[in-house]
Amino acid sequence: MIPAPAIPLLIVEDNPMYAEILQRLLPTLDPDLKFAVKWADTAEKALAEIDRAPYELVLLDYRLPGSDGLEVLARIRGMPAERQPAVVMLTGMGNETIAVQAMKSGAKDYLAKDHLDVASLTRAITSALERKRLEEQVASTTRELKARNDQMQADLFMASEIQQALLPQQHPTFPLGATPEQSALQFVSRYQPTGMVGGDFYDVGMVSNTQAGAFICDVMGHGVRAALVTAILRTLVEESQPLAADPGQFLTRINSRLLTILRQTRSPMFASAFYMVVDSTSGELRFANA
Repeated sequence: MIPAPAIPLLIVEDNPMYAEILQRLLPTLDPDLKFAVKWADTAEKALAEIDRAPYELVLLDYRLPGSDGLEVLARIRGMPAERQPAVVMLTGMGNETIAVQAMKSGAKDYLAKDHLDVASLTRAITSALERKRLEEQVASTTRELKARNDQMQADLFMASEIQQALLPQQHPTFPLGATPEQSALQFVSRYQPTGMVGGDFYDVGMVSNTQAGAFICDVMGHGVRAALVTAILRTLVEESQPLAADPGQFLTRINSRLLTILRQTRSPMFASAFYMVVDSTSGELRFANA
């Protein structure tokens, strides 16, 4: 079995005696905890060392020459998240206020110097490392979810553009060649889905030189599944054009083809539709519902 790599640990302590105690205690902790230890006795040296090499854990004294541990902690918290070591703040006896402030500022745990023993040091280090690794897992999962969400949004945006492109971009005029303003039949449409994609579809086409056919449908539900069915319906509308002069036969043909497709899915799905044929010369209008 390959042993776990040593955990890079930096001791930031200006008192050589305390630094020596920590360095003697660390090898006596949990056998699974192996450390590669460095010592810095000033804030400047500590920050330079953290910039130079990645550390997983820092034991940081609250009082340092010309600085304090909270300032060093703030500098560490200002680093990129993947470069930030876990920090255990070392406080003086009875400094609970400092300990609370350190935790609020981003320390993973704290330890009073008068409790420098194996049990308390093991607890503080284990707690700090566990919190750091948990935060890393959460950050990694958050990045993955964001990447997936961004991809989904991009896909939905493309689906929305495609769905808009499937709708009629212009309407027929009667007689053929007339301007929209001069046409005997004039059409106005507005399509506004409740989401990025929707389950509604319409089509307006020329059935003959004097007749127009208007098709409107509403697929059950909203979102991508309904939008996919509208795309299928558009194809079926085009395939059924030979029957476009007869509303009843036209919708019967579409219904039959759609049923064949939807029978293969596990979830129930349906669409309601209206189709009419209007004659620009006789004024006759015929329609069917399905």
